[in-house]
Amino acid sequence: MDTNVTDMAMRPAGAALTLEALGGVWRRSLLQEPDGSRDTSSQVYWLQFGTFCGDIRIPGDGPAAPGAMAFAGNLRQRGDIFHWDPDWDFGIPADAPPDEGYLRWEGDILREDGVHIAYLEHWHRLAEPEKGDFGCYLRDCVGDRAGLFIRIGQFAFAAWKPADRNAPAFLLAIQDQELWQVAAMLPAQPFSGDKLTWPELLQAIGIDGEAAPAVSGHFTPSQSLSMDFDTQGVHR
Repeated sequence: MDTNVTDMAMRPAGAALTLEALGGVWRRSLLQEPDGSRDTSSQVYWLQFGTFCGDIRIPGDGPAAPGAMAFAGNLRQRGDIFHWDPDWDFGIPADAPPDEGYLRWEGDILREDGVHIAYLEHWHRLAEPEKGDFGCYLRDCVGDRAGLFIRIGQFAFAAWKPADRNAPAFLLAIQDQELWQVAAMLPAQPFSGDKLTWPELLQAIGIDGEAAPAVSGHFTPSQSLSMDFDTQGVHR
């Protein structure tokens, strides 16, 4: 899911994968660019629930460094090509080619090769959807689609467009016992790293109609969002 333009990638051999087999939380261990350069230091997570996908990428130098990127939307499959179709994004160049890749297993590594760009990525699954996990759109007070929320196990991902900003916001939180640690947020926010209760995490995003106060003194949601389960719903 890289966005630097270069020659067409070679189609890899191997057993075909289906969209249904990709549900879960993935962490990237390697990006190899077309020029052969390698990135193993960035913090990159990809969450997949049904067709919903969320992706957040923090460079090794931090969220304010060049290359910070996030998107949320739907993953679609056409034959052996997978297409990531963002509804909300941050840091993706306007002239980027379609985000399409071939996927195949190499042992316990999910290998991704670009269709339009000769990149290579290695992904490792950290969790699979279990009973009670969910993915849903977020709706604003007039019912318009305003974001996406995915929870899989100890991981929660949100993309939403605050009413007072032109750009969407993205958040990844990881559960630590009874609290949720904000592991990454774009655009960069000072409360990345804070530990929140589940209600505080939802309030930070503006979910459930809560007119929430500032969480840890850093962020006050400017709108109330609701969860729409008419699309993907809850894993059973």
